[in-house]
Amino acid sequence: MIVNDFSCSGPGQAGAPRWQKKTATSGTFAFRPGKAAGEQGWGRIRLMTALLVLTNLPDRPSAETLAGALVEARLAACVNILAPCRSVYRWQGAVESADEVPLLIKTSKARYAALAAAIRTLHPYELPELIAVPISEGLPDYLAWVAAETHSPD
Repeated sequence: MIVNDFSCSGPGQAGAPRWQKKTATSGTFAFRPGKAAGEQGWGRIRLMTALLVLTNLPDRPSAETLAGALVEARLAACVNILAPCRSVYRWQGAVESADEVPLLIKTSKARYAALAAAIRTLHPYELPELIAVPISEGLPDYLAWVAAETHSPD
């Protein structure tokens, strides 16, 4: 695991620490869980990879149920429930179409396997769409928040 140095310069938005990168490397990062907001000094932080996971649900109630379960279990930091869309696809040899509710799920690579298992268990479709896209760039404070909110309780 790559480790880097970051400086905590005190509380930022909503009391979260503001981190500044001390050494240059590629990748995204997360602050170390347990470091108090506002604590001064240098910390060693593991780099992490954030993911944007896409799935679709058949209706808004099932989308809200899945989104709530994923965030509650700390498998996702945030789930956006989008406006319904029309999907056209081939299923069991026939062209089908259906109204669906897309979800944009923000998580960490470390939590992806557990997130995928939860989606497979809770999703009403026999074969749910489940696509994970690495987030290569983003606001560092936001990516740190994603990492903190999806930190495994183990």
